[in-house]
Amino acid sequence: MSFKGWGHKLFAPPPGPPPTQATQQQQTFAPPAGPPPSYTPPSAPPAQTRYAPPPGPPPPPSYDDLAAIYPADAAEPPPPPPVLSYFASPALNASADDADAGQTFVEQNPLSAPRPLLPHEIAASDSGDYYLLAPSHFNGYGTATRSPADGSTLVRSARACRDTTLLSHLPLYSASRRTVDTVYYELQIVSLGREGSVAIGFAAVPYPPFRLPGWHRGSIAVHADDGHRFACDADGGVPLTEPFCAGDVVGLGLELRTGQVWFTRNGALAGGWNLREGRTEYSDSWGNEWDGLDGRYDVYAAVGICGEASTIVNLGGARAGRPWMWVPNAVA
Repeated sequence: MSFKGWGHKLFAPPPGPPPTQATQQQQTFAPPAGPPPSYTPPSAPPAQTRYAPPPGPPPPPSYDDLAAIYPADAAEPPPPPPVLSYFASPALNASADDADAGQTFVEQNPLSAPRPLLPHEIAASDSGDYYLLAPSHFNGYGTATRSPADGSTLVRSARACRDTTLLSHLPLYSASRRTVDTVYYELQIVSLGREGSVAIGFAAVPYPPFRLPGWHRGSIAVHADDGHRFACDADGGVPLTEPFCAGDVVGLGLELRTGQVWFTRNGALAGGWNLREGRTEYSDSWGNEWDGLDGRYDVYAAVGICGEASTIVNLGGARAGRPWMWVPNAVA
């Protein structure tokens, strides 16, 4: 008899009864001589002394402990980690040669010291009487026409127009006067061609006129084609808002004392950031967002344009006869 798959056999038991216990040999042993050893119980654990906690809260860390964490020369906390940014814009992008030329420009032209304003310039600044200056290479590719009625400037560019930055003829913030620490202006998008774009920004001078604002030292901007913000960032910028559309009125403000930047669209706040919040993950050593925009230098309005586009720039607001759609608290 066998079980399938095992290969084992069963056998019958041997004949006769099993052996009894009596037939097994048993051995006995005598106990050891003498009484058993005495038993000594283990001693009790040593007594423990308990103490009451000292009255009051624990003392603060010593100055030496704090100095190890916060060095005396660390006036401000370390910057936060880099913010999410783009290596390239999802819309329009400049060439690497233009980027290198822009960097060469800022390396060869350090920031200009604040210049004292002449009496007639002070009067123009106080009344919001600003206009835009177009660089020489813009001639033949675009126009900047000022309206005598309200001081606004209509900027138009042809399809063949390359990246261009137009600056206000006077600084919106004068470091030699320091009468205000907040600047703001607006522009209206009239039209944007398929490969056209407009940028609203600020810049310390000199700034490469063949580049858009926000790409180099001492400049910030928001670009129409992708809605990204740029602060000394020649890469793809940081998403801030939707791309601009024809009819949109957008504004940009900067508080130089704190580095706070805000963006408006059609009279409502639509985003912002702070220049102290750290560089983008793709930012390189081309500059620091805070350089030129920390109140030590004059700050100009910087309007960028390229391709086929047109925009109406309102630098003076109500003081010049054309009120802004959104009015900052610190700016009349």
